[in-house]
Amino acid sequence: MTVAMASASPLIALFVISPWLAMRSQRRFDQVVAGALAMGKPGLLERAWSGARLFRIFGPPGEVWERRGLIAAVRGEHAEARDAYAAAKKSYERAAPISVELGLADACFELGEHADALAGYEQVLRWDPTLHRARRNLGFSLVALDRVEDAAPWLEGCPEPSGDAHHYRLLRAAVYAAMGKRKEARAWRKKAGKPRDARARELAAVGR
Repeated sequence: MTVAMASASPLIALFVISPWLAMRSQRRFDQVVAGALAMGKPGLLERAWSGARLFRIFGPPGEVWERRGLIAAVRGEHAEARDAYAAAKKSYERAAPISVELGLADACFELGEHADALAGYEQVLRWDPTLHRARRNLGFSLVALDRVEDAAPWLEGCPEPSGDAHHYRLLRAAVYAAMGKRKEARAWRKKAGKPRDARARELAAVGR
């Protein structure tokens, strides 16, 4: 009996301290993620994830799946990201954190699954209506779902994104055209310039 207890004691100790070890591992991983994204070095995430073994094994499932979704999204594997964020969402007994809902909505948006993206963004914006990227993406999804006029309220007050002003301007042109505001639509089309890709051409067609 004594021998059995002695042999089991390391396992008991590991079970007791595993949440603390997982938390430390998660904290280190999140610090690397923040630094890697800030420096524009997404390749560091894979290495950090490989090293976060204790977090992957003992961490809360929802948080583990969320990090899997983040890594997949950074790699451009949007279907994998969608599935990971969906698994994260299911693991919560109540509402998932806003970061999970936003990650899932973004993945669906990138895959062109606009109905699911729309539902996700609406939920996220009920919690925090100041998230401009979510508002813009919701506007794109509404246009894709032939609900162009419904996008107008979501775009009011949204600044132009620094990395994708071209599509945003064409989106505004499409919305104004649907509202019958031809002057404003022309101004946004002029500001956007000639459509540069398939998505831009689709938006331009809506805005005429």
